[in-house]
Amino acid sequence: MSRHPMALFTIFPGKCRSLFQFRPAAASFLHDLRRKKVLVICRSGNRSSQATKLLRNNGFTNVYNVLGGMNHWPGPVEK
Repeated sequence: MSRHPMALFTIFPGKCRSLFQFRPAAASFLHDLRRKKVLVICRSGNRSSQATKLLRNNGFTNVYNVLGGMNHWPGPVEK
């Protein structure tokens, strides 16, 4: 299974990893994202809400939780 280059918390397709198990190699990538717009999404919105809070507590200023997660995503989803 391949990983999307932007996926730090998610293995595509459809398998989520724990918020606290993101790849250590992504540290520099995360640093570069601190001032960029970041949207965080999971299946229901619960884990993404936690991730959003964690990112904000670590200096991210433009980070948003996608409310309702993929359960409420209005567009098509590839499986």
